[in-house]
Amino acid sequence: MSDVRFCEAGSLWRRWDLHVHPPGTKLNNAYGPVSDDTWDRFIDVLEDSDVQAFGITDYFSGDIFFDFKERYQKRYPETKKQFFLNIEFRLSESISRDGSHPDFHVIFDNDPTKINKDKIIRFLTNLETQSLDDASVRQRCSDLKTEADFTAATITLDGLLDALRNTFGNDRPYLLAFPANNNGLRSTDNSSPRKVTLADRIDRTCDLFFGKKENREFLLKTDRYSEVYQNLNLYFPAVTPIVLMI
Repeated sequence: MSDVRFCEAGSLWRRWDLHVHPPGTKLNNAYGPVSDDTWDRFIDVLEDSDVQAFGITDYFSGDIFFDFKERYQKRYPETKKQFFLNIEFRLSESISRDGSHPDFHVIFDNDPTKINKDKIIRFLTNLETQSLDDASVRQRCSDLKTEADFTAATITLDGLLDALRNTFGNDRPYLLAFPANNNGLRSTDNSSPRKVTLADRIDRTCDLFFGKKENREFLLKTDRYSEVYQNLNLYFPAVTPIVLMI
């Protein structure tokens, strides 16, 4: 993280909110028409809050984040707040009984020497989407334009991981995050081995989870995986994840 400030008082707990959608977010924009006044009010709320770090979030895109950073810096040039780009995707695969498509987040480092607009564009160009309506319809993530495009777009987990590797190589200037459900991160369709295995794979792939206190007990278990993934513990012991409360 850039611009780290050291504290000699020992450990301090600071509030972070890594899932905040700004004005103009591609879907479910609750701010109404976007104007300079809308932006100013949004930025003022963030600056006045007791939250110290924010994940500025948009669907399948990072362009609003860079616009936001410019506006924020202009309005509060001496701010001590920290901001991270959080791109929210929708997975093509389902892990639930109802067949819904879960969201998946990539939260990027805020060090401009590691992450900048050009690198994010390259990453989104490397990432291919497929339509919810017709999986044969493929489109680069960077080519999504309309609300209909963003509403229908999905990605595969393999496609996401490949695009990250193709863009950043062995570097890893990002964290992978997933929203925990009422079962922690178990599939709600135990009749589908494929969904159960995918849920375990997501669990092992992610660095942190958006959850609540009810999820903590499950996510701290080292024996929470299905038999296929449980056997991997012999070689790759489960890592205790970060759980962000919502």
